[in-house]
Amino acid sequence: MSSVNGLRCAVTGGSGFVGRRLVEMLVEQGALKVVSFDIRPSPTLGHPELNFLSPEQEKRVEYVVGDISRLDDVLKAFEGAQVVFHIAAAVGPVSRARNAPETNAPHV
Repeated sequence: MSSVNGLRCAVTGGSGFVGRRLVEMLVEQGALKVVSFDIRPSPTLGHPELNFLSPEQEKRVEYVVGDISRLDDVLKAFEGAQVVFHIAAAVGPVSRARNAPETNAPHV
């Protein structure tokens, strides 16, 4: 990963397993601000024992709940971002099969 030191970053899917770790890594690598954008809130909110960031590092993370298929939500989350990591995904075979066209639309 090239340096993100001093950059404002956004991560789609930031509340998932991989997304949470990416958010942590970006902060650890010196990102000025990281927006964690997901359809659900971070499971670490209210559970500091699940958070690997120090309280000082946590201040550089902003959690934004929204839908990747809604342009207004995406624009709000990405406002001011210099780098975007797009790792949002529908999880599980049922959600993908039921909504296949809608699931793939944001990735095209």
